[in-house]
Amino acid sequence: MYDVVVVGGNLAGTSAAISATEKGAKVALIEKNNVPHYPPHCGEGMDNITASFINFNQIPCKTNTINELIINLANKEYTIKFKNKVLITFDRYHLEKELIRKTKQQGTDLFLGNTVKTYNPPHTIILEDGTKIEGKIIIDASGINCVIGKKIGLKPKIKPMDIGVCIQSRVKTNINPNKMKAWFHKPYADYGYGWVFPIDKNHANIGLGMPGGQHIDMKKRLKEYIQHEIHSDYKILYNFYSCVPLAEPINRIVKDNILVTGDAARLANSFLGSGIANAIFSGCLAGCISTDFIKKKIKNLELYQEILRPKINRLTKVYQKRNKRFSDKNFINAYARTFSILSFGNKLFPNFFHKKIKNALGEDVDIIRKYKKTSTLF
Repeated sequence: MYDVVVVGGNLAGTSAAISATEKGAKVALIEKNNVPHYPPHCGEGMDNITASFINFNQIPCKTNTINELIINLANKEYTIKFKNKVLITFDRYHLEKELIRKTKQQGTDLFLGNTVKTYNPPHTIILEDGTKIEGKIIIDASGINCVIGKKIGLKPKIKPMDIGVCIQSRVKTNINPNKMKAWFHKPYADYGYGWVFPIDKNHANIGLGMPGGQHIDMKKRLKEYIQHEIHSDYKILYNFYSCVPLAEPINRIVKDNILVTGDAARLANSFLGSGIANAIFSGCLAGCISTDFIKKKIKNLELYQEILRPKINRLTKVYQKRNKRFSDKNFINAYARTFSILSFGNKLFPNFFHKKIKNALGEDVDIIRKYKKTSTLF
């Protein structure tokens, strides 16, 4: 029997597996894909605090620094210039391959290209190929599907409007590599936003994300958005569709010997649909808490719930505010106030945006360092 079984080999799952094995647990990792998604199913944007925790310099992972963010809402532009390196774009496919490699190097048993068929509480998972895996603790990092949480009643139903539907193209073109753009709401992304994330001076991720249930031709909208943003020749290298949780976080993320983490716990910001930092943080924490419980350093797994409770509360408030904005007037007014404050604050205090991010994420990093043996994921 394994000490910890992790279901899902994405950022949350691999972070959990690495943290648990690092602390001496016997770990199995189950992932439905043989290799990470290619193309990566996200915009590949990250803040510098999460990047430093992952320690890109040790991988190494190709990154691109963003010096300016331009936001368009109702044809009004808001500009935020960064004095420090705050936002970056990165190669998620390379990062996830390296995380999988590290889990294997540390001694984690990998079950790749396999999905969960049956879960027999409290310890047994049976895969599609008939393999039986038993774990004292099971970490559900299976993304929005939340396969284990669903089987034990932790996953509440999700409304179409609480699912962020995304489409993205990797575009080859001439582009300013230091400017990131976002277009909120109509005419391209109703009650959502479009983005231009430059990878380098010749490539960009350009996509749209918006609440589901709106019956919009997203492929057509994306084509129109790319044509609006790119004023030179371009070539579409590949496309993808994906879904992210825009729902209220799952209130209970611990039940018996089960911990739910990352997108499976719906720890994404419904304002922006961003969840990378929370996935890595919650995954690392789940791995650490699980191992400390196995080694009897803590009395119960509820510590995981207690530590994440303030984050769940904050994300719940964001979700409730978002729900009040589903009319054109409310949406535009609310977001305009937010962007005006950020833009104005940034002009007066060039480090304003950086400090906001640092305050929001610095506490998470300190918590992980308390429970991990090392200060970074790598």
